[in-house]
Amino acid sequence: MAGDLVAARARQDQALELAVGSQDAPVVGAVLVGVADLALRLGRPAAAARLLGAATGVRGGPDHSVLDRPRVEAAARDALGEEAFAEAYAGGLGYRLETAAEAVRVTLDA
Repeated sequence: MAGDLVAARARQDQALELAVGSQDAPVVGAVLVGVADLALRLGRPAAAARLLGAATGVRGGPDHSVLDRPRVEAAARDALGEEAFAEAYAGGLGYRLETAAEAVRVTLDA
């Protein structure tokens, strides 16, 4: 399982690099939701909440077209509780397209 998560992280990093290069904010936001899911699988629900906030910040609002988002958000919220989730989520809202890769580095590599 750990090897799968390492490979998943490498693929998510590659997807984020390509998405940022496309300058397509909704695509970058969708990738950030995927990275948030990975954070959950790594046992880091606060990182997941922050990355969900970053996805919203990059896009400029919530993206209801990413089908995994409600599941990831609910799992992070359940793990953290409402107050801690809201605080972590708010911590990601300041990220924009240009700083999306930084959001992942700061959040997952901390």
